[in-house]
Amino acid sequence: MENEIIKLDDYITANGKYPERLQSVELTQEVKDDAVKLLNKINQLLKELGIKEAKVSSGFRPSSVNSKIPNAAKKSLHMSGQACDINDPDGKLDKLFDENDVLLKKYGLWQEHPDDTKGWAHLDCKDRGKRKKNQFKP
Repeated sequence: MENEIIKLDDYITANGKYPERLQSVELTQEVKDDAVKLLNKINQLLKELGIKEAKVSSGFRPSSVNSKIPNAAKKSLHMSGQACDINDPDGKLDKLFDENDVLLKKYGLWQEHPDDTKGWAHLDCKDRGKRKKNQFKP
């Protein structure tokens, strides 16, 4: 994955905040493979939107970390390498994703509703079937 906006190590460690996650026993090859697939889609989306830089606020999460996050799903896609939260303090990314649903559909990505993601934009690749928009409320 050359010239990626979000690299695998940045996804796993949330841009270096949690380097110990690289050693997690839960970071299996399957989780890494799923994360690579997710990041390929996200990076293509970001490039198509003209975004050259993005910082991960939450990528891979071991179950012990996930269980301590308020309102996190018990089976969060972050634990399987299939979800990524991108730093979005002003809501511009969420707005772009919301306005470009055709691209979310093109890349098989889903946006958590911006009302529920103040400060970050959540994208994942869980197939939720055919909907008017590739957006969901938790």
